[in-house]
Amino acid sequence: MELSQSLSVEVYKNLKQRIINYDLMPGQLLMAQEMAKELGMSRTPVREAMVRLREEGFLVEAAGRKFRVSSITWKYITDLYHARILLESHSIRQMKNQDNKKFMQKFTENLKQLSENIDRKDYQAIFENDAEFHKLITNCCENSIINDWLNHLHDHQMRIRFISIHADGRVTKTLQEHQDIYQCLKREDYDGAVEKLQLHLNNVLQDLEKSRMDKAGLIHLMINS
Repeated sequence: MELSQSLSVEVYKNLKQRIINYDLMPGQLLMAQEMAKELGMSRTPVREAMVRLREEGFLVEAAGRKFRVSSITWKYITDLYHARILLESHSIRQMKNQDNKKFMQKFTENLKQLSENIDRKDYQAIFENDAEFHKLITNCCENSIINDWLNHLHDHQMRIRFISIHADGRVTKTLQEHQDIYQCLKREDYDGAVEKLQLHLNNVLQDLEKSRMDKAGLIHLMINS
């Protein structure tokens, strides 16, 4: 039983990363038997992993006890960003009531790493830097419920970040927008930081929308209306 559970966790991590990286594309049909053969193991741990991924929204059930990689809908993306705007804005406003010096050095290091990774065009590292920057914002709030909600959405957000590579100039604009938020936080202008945060997240949505409407673009093929 322990071996089966261990294999199931291994398969779960493997499939989730392949979904996030678009090695498995939205809408792609997956069969436990074929996947088990590919991975060189029995069907049971593979199906257990697929059921777990279905529960987390990465897979949906298909006819004949099969699964499909879940689609990325435009409504889901907009809902996610609107929720982030509310939660992260609230987190920044709460910073007025506490000592934030311990976080400022972390913001500085994050922006330095982001700049270096942009120069190297290391997109995986760029995505992690981006996620860490926003996690620092919510960590400042020290609200465990908000952090739990956003952690739950982290891997879904990573799927969207991989799409954003193809939004024209988005990576460079993200660096500048993060720096603008940081400068407001540094001088304890929390209302300004909220304004810059909301502008940043709305700009990301607008860039994704522009790319989505380009019928020749990859984003159009990945996102359902």
